[in-house]
Amino acid sequence: MSVQDKIHDFAKLRNEILKESKPQGDKLSARQRISALCDEGSFIEFDAFVKQRPTELDKTEIDAAGEGVITGYGSVGGRLCYLFSQDYSVFKGSISEMNAKKICKVIDLAVKNGAPLISILDSEGVRIGEGLDAIFGYGEVFKKLNTLSGVIPHICVVLGNCAGASVFIPSVADVVVMSENAGIYMNSPITMGKDSDNIGKASTLSENGVVDLVCKSEMEAVETCKKVLGFLPNNNVESTYYNENNDDLNRILENVESFLPDDSCEGYDITNVIKAVVDNGEFVEFSENYAKEMVVGFASLGNATVGIVANQPNENKGFITAAASSKAAKFIRLCDSFNIPVVTFVDTLGFNVTKEEEIMGEYKNGAKLIHAYSEATTAMITVIIRKAYGSAFIAMGGKSLGADVCYAWPTAEIGALTPDTAAKFLLEDKKLDEAKDEYKNILSAPYEAAKRGYIDDIILPSLTRQYLISSLDMLSTKRVSKLSKKHSNMPL
Repeated sequence: MSVQDKIHDFAKLRNEILKESKPQGDKLSARQRISALCDEGSFIEFDAFVKQRPTELDKTEIDAAGEGVITGYGSVGGRLCYLFSQDYSVFKGSISEMNAKKICKVIDLAVKNGAPLISILDSEGVRIGEGLDAIFGYGEVFKKLNTLSGVIPHICVVLGNCAGASVFIPSVADVVVMSENAGIYMNSPITMGKDSDNIGKASTLSENGVVDLVCKSEMEAVETCKKVLGFLPNNNVESTYYNENNDDLNRILENVESFLPDDSCEGYDITNVIKAVVDNGEFVEFSENYAKEMVVGFASLGNATVGIVANQPNENKGFITAAASSKAAKFIRLCDSFNIPVVTFVDTLGFNVTKEEEIMGEYKNGAKLIHAYSEATTAMITVIIRKAYGSAFIAMGGKSLGADVCYAWPTAEIGALTPDTAAKFLLEDKKLDEAKDEYKNILSAPYEAAKRGYIDDIILPSLTRQYLISSLDMLSTKRVSKLSKKHSNMPL
């Protein structure tokens, strides 16, 4: 056979292998998803010729294009990223031995080159005919995904079903984006009988904290993935990631205090304050339907990526519930893994202590929040907007847990006890409301905390943005030496 014939045959074979799979209904194909995510013409595929080995159950060689997963690398917004996209048109995207090997290879390359990993999921689980070979492959994938945690960012985009053991892939990802028509479940709703309507649905998963961002369509999910990637560095060695924008570093926050009601017992939406402070009012909130008492998400401040953690007074008076503690702790650890500064806005009466939570020992979730702040070495700045009472003053990024800078607005109330509790000790010949007002205006005024150095300064609300940007710049060279140990024993 001539050289030209060999090249012609190869071209024909390659075109057959790389041919576009048929979209399933409204779903994009695996290659269309990659094309939508990567910069035009930048994706380079690996292992397109890989095929499964014949097994004991089926000794015939099965023609599974690319073994049901497309792997490779490309640029996303000009940045190198490694990707794998499960192909539902090939045995429903099921994971086989060789399928897993392809995924493992791309994970290894991402770690070696310190570049983000993006996984696009659409699979019904393990390929049953391969038995233990496929299960072992699953295990290798899980091991590598857990090993890369905290080394490179892993964004998981769920655009179809994520069934069976596949649920552990998004569970260990740093950020999970999901289209509202996709599903995540270990057991198919079909097998679960009645009351299974909500199993695996995006709406349910956004309420229990499994999914960070839910999108109306696949294209919206892809664009959201790009936006999130824009806040993250390439790896844990890089310093703060910068996003150039045209917002004035010295912008005054005109009337930002107007978001706060005159009655400090009334709620308000903390996201209004956050959006007023950050660059161009752009705040990407995570898990907004889960543990609504706590708000977390990414923004830019002075062109630098920051993680925002804040109590939400509009929900349950901003009390710190068990779920809210876990939500904030998870996000703080994500930020700390990639040197992203954490800015905390505090306004809470404290932990939500109910009879049920006492019996269940839910206060251990509060320990997760304390642990996350205590162990973090990234820059941490706290702003007390209004209430910071009792253990909440400590747990919400207090200086005793390692906050580098702690500011308070003149509206702040800082004390060891809530006004209701403290007033009972101060009553004497006073009325309850009078005792409460005396405590709030004197003993829990921010000036008392400032006298003892528990806060660094009391600032005008209008200058909050300027103070935060200046503090971030000051902390840009922060270095922390930690005690030698294998790892901490987090209160899980």
